[in-house]
Amino acid sequence: MKTNREELIQAAELSNQPGPPQTARGRRFPVSSCRLVKCRSSVPLALRTLMAPAPSAWRGGHGDAQGMRRHDAAKVYIQRGGFTPDGAVLPPASWQCRVLNWALRRWVKPNSLREQNVTASRRLTDRVPFGAKLIPGWHVRPVTAPGPRGEWIEPIAPADDACTRCILYVHGGGFISMSARTHRAITSRLAGWGNTALFALDYRLAPEHPFPAALEDTLAAYRALVAAGFAPSRIVVAGDSAGGGLALSMLIALRDAGECLPAAAVLFSPLTDLAATGDSIIANDRADVMFFGAWVGAVARHYLGVASAADTLASPVYADLSGLPPLLIHVGGDEVLLDDSVRVDASARRSGVVSILEIWRGVPHGWQIFAPFLPEARASLRQAAAFIHQQLSV
Repeated sequence: MKTNREELIQAAELSNQPGPPQTARGRRFPVSSCRLVKCRSSVPLALRTLMAPAPSAWRGGHGDAQGMRRHDAAKVYIQRGGFTPDGAVLPPASWQCRVLNWALRRWVKPNSLREQNVTASRRLTDRVPFGAKLIPGWHVRPVTAPGPRGEWIEPIAPADDACTRCILYVHGGGFISMSARTHRAITSRLAGWGNTALFALDYRLAPEHPFPAALEDTLAAYRALVAAGFAPSRIVVAGDSAGGGLALSMLIALRDAGECLPAAAVLFSPLTDLAATGDSIIANDRADVMFFGAWVGAVARHYLGVASAADTLASPVYADLSGLPPLLIHVGGDEVLLDDSVRVDASARRSGVVSILEIWRGVPHGWQIFAPFLPEARASLRQAAAFIHQQLSV
């Protein structure tokens, strides 16, 4: 497929204008040039195919603090077709990422069309093989009671300077599965690279505990950190997927209650619209390597219970975002949840909130959890750690 460079640059510029976010209603974004190989004996051929350049995917940003500083509250840095709006040429997605995408599309995505079995989903996701990557002198300290459950990733020496700052991390998993333990590949790197103690929350899961139980637990965890002596200006909240949506909802609830807000928030592929009204739900239905758009509806049914999907604390994309702290949002350009991030960023900037949106090229949903072997995941986490360190140093 021939890429029209001028058209893509114009589209990227339009997305930075005030007003409703510019979307591509009725248009299907081009998918990766990787083809699926159905025969298992053809895996070597598949790997060669997957390692070929895939110029039609998107990626935004670079995994370094210098790249992060190029942003401001009025700019969305969108990179399409292998080049940026200012003409800089980008390398294609890594071969590791293309192999991962092939595997996810073959073995994970088909399950997103089936009715979710909560027990089976938990059994599968609890086997996430990635452990913590701890820097010397740090450890994992589980917390079971009293108060919020979860685990600390922190220096062994309590007098360490990192113990004066805190990241509150809210894990993803569609509100029904996963835990602080399954996300250690993310949390240990954010803590170590950001030189900041981190508390990863284990909130109550749906459907046994529907909305607003998970949000209540997130609020309780933040308030417990403040009560323990952490100043709000020394706390950053972060989360991925469903956890990213919970993190944003927590900010809105705190603001509405008149409480002090944390210094900033980091959102990885946040799920912010349980009504599934974003154009990317349809436009990226084929391109997303992990989920079909219908997956969002199944998540909503488990989590919402009798609540409305339009409730601003369940779907924060519909909320007034004025008065919130700075946001860093990372999302993949092929995700069905792309518009969940794009619309939050647009709404935040219209409200005067500093928001940095990074749209990454050719990565799957929640790619940060694959940090042990995925270069793009480590780049995203290093950039997030640099943002956190910057916000907590103000």
